[in-house]
Amino acid sequence: MREFWSFHILLVEDEILIGQSERLMLEDAGYRCTLVGSGEKALAFVEQDPDVDLILMDLHLGEGMSGIETARRLHETHEIPIVFLSSQTDPDRIAETETVNSHGFIVKGSTEAVMLAQIRTAFRLSQAREGERISEKARRESEARYRELFESSQVSLWLEDYSAMKDAVDRLRAQGVYDIDAYYREHDDELWSLALLPKVLRANEATLRLYGAASETQFRGEFHKIFPEACFKNFRATVVAIAAGETHFEVTEQHRRFDGQLLDVRVRWTVLPGDDGTYSSIAMSVVDLTEITRALSDLEHEKQHFEKLFQNAPVAIAVVDQAGCIQRINPGYTDLFGYEPSEAVGRNALDLIVPEGYQAVSSSLFERVQNGPPVAEEHVRQHKDGTLVEVLITGAVMYVNGQQYAFGIYQDIGPRKEAEALAKQLLQEKTILLRETHHRIKNNMAVIEGLLRLHAEGSDPAAADVLNDAASRLHGMSMLYDLLYRNEQSGKLSLRDFLTPLARETTKLVAASVPVSLDIDLDDIELDAAILSPIGIIVNELIANSAKYAFDGRDRGRISLRTGRKDGLIMLQYDDDGVGFSDEAVSAASSGFGLELVKMLAEQIGAELCIDGESGMKATIALPFSLS
Repeated sequence: MREFWSFHILLVEDEILIGQSERLMLEDAGYRCTLVGSGEKALAFVEQDPDVDLILMDLHLGEGMSGIETARRLHETHEIPIVFLSSQTDPDRIAETETVNSHGFIVKGSTEAVMLAQIRTAFRLSQAREGERISEKARRESEARYRELFESSQVSLWLEDYSAMKDAVDRLRAQGVYDIDAYYREHDDELWSLALLPKVLRANEATLRLYGAASETQFRGEFHKIFPEACFKNFRATVVAIAAGETHFEVTEQHRRFDGQLLDVRVRWTVLPGDDGTYSSIAMSVVDLTEITRALSDLEHEKQHFEKLFQNAPVAIAVVDQAGCIQRINPGYTDLFGYEPSEAVGRNALDLIVPEGYQAVSSSLFERVQNGPPVAEEHVRQHKDGTLVEVLITGAVMYVNGQQYAFGIYQDIGPRKEAEALAKQLLQEKTILLRETHHRIKNNMAVIEGLLRLHAEGSDPAAADVLNDAASRLHGMSMLYDLLYRNEQSGKLSLRDFLTPLARETTKLVAASVPVSLDIDLDDIELDAAILSPIGIIVNELIANSAKYAFDGRDRGRISLRTGRKDGLIMLQYDDDGVGFSDEAVSAASSGFGLELVKMLAEQIGAELCIDGESGMKATIALPFSLS
């Protein structure tokens, strides 16, 4: 705080000699002093140098503005304390000075001590008023901040007046009722009446949104509707808290929006400072817990659901801590290993069900589960009675309240292992049986082929040709059968792997008199046996036909077999470099069994067959399959 003698005083006095005398007195007392002779000059000086701490103003300033008028003009723009000087002391004149925020009145002719004392008093009064102004400004700013926070808060806030309710409780106390809770338990009707006494003073926007109120007026007038009957018990607790002089109260309950929807909320009320025990200013805050409550309900439902799964799972489940000690087991665990929860919980799982000799591999499994992704492996565990159990163990880590646990799911795979062993045995027996069956079929086909060729040797040439053709076809079918059923891919085979050996073997068989070379360029296309078998017979018939007719009178021949593409379809192309034949010959030959068989087989698999006899025989088979 500044010392008084460091202040600057503006002295307004129209009588120069009096003014100079007063100025010297003030300067001798340590003040800085400026003397002006009129109200107009005082206004001009303050505008140029507003650093004035006090003005000593003569009431009578001669011609021009009076001291009162000058003071009013100064107070319009400046907050400078003014002390009036005058030789007149009538009450009306003094009262007039007080209308312009006067800080004192000094009678001219007073002693120096009195005058300085009055000036110091004026400074003290000015400082006190300045403190009040600062406090009032701070209060207004605080109220503005409070209003801003109140209105902009995302939390539901409102102000409520409990004073009428407090008065009612105080009257009961005055009548000798001290157990307020017991009293209102017995007098529900009075409690209902009491519940209508609180009044809402203000409510913020968050409150209106939360409760669906159309306006603050609606909320203030109808706010009792937000309390369902279930709140009645909590309201009685509120009354008891007021009776006990509590300044804070908190409760979790349900409220009702104006549209009827129920809200789960946490309500807290606080008596505002300065209330003086009247409970006339209560700050209410409400936090909407509806979503949290719903989430907790869903979580509890899921917890119950998983607990049912845990208890009723058809597999064994154990939960262990980081040390491997069992924390929980389900009934499936008891069924599989024979241990009741009282026997298993608290014991180390490795000691309980791991057989001797399996500790190392089981410890490794537990370590991998603890430090990595879920693991599923087949292991051996031991029943309580000592028997070994083959199990599939699925292990993974989980966290509960920040603590790490591991759970193991044990599935008894003994029955599955037995079934797999039985299936493997049956498959081996089936394989042996099929191999024997295939061998017998092939032998039978060879016997029939031999009989046909044997009969051909003793027959006339025409009959011999027919018998040899039949024997050749049977040989070809034997080769087809051998190639297809030796394949291990369940009836699927590569077109290239199937036709290449078939064409070579057929050529060797039917082209004994004339050497025939084969030019084979086939794609590796996998087809079903049901398609390959007819294709094989077609190729067999075409090669037999070429060997029989195409190279007559030639010392050698050539047959070409390749695949191509047309419009995305597989094209199987066969041709020889033989003598060829005319269209009439093709038409005549088509009535023969060989080409008739080729046409029927092509039609059977949905293929298009095209035969051209110019410059050797050319046969194109468009298979109804795309190369993809």
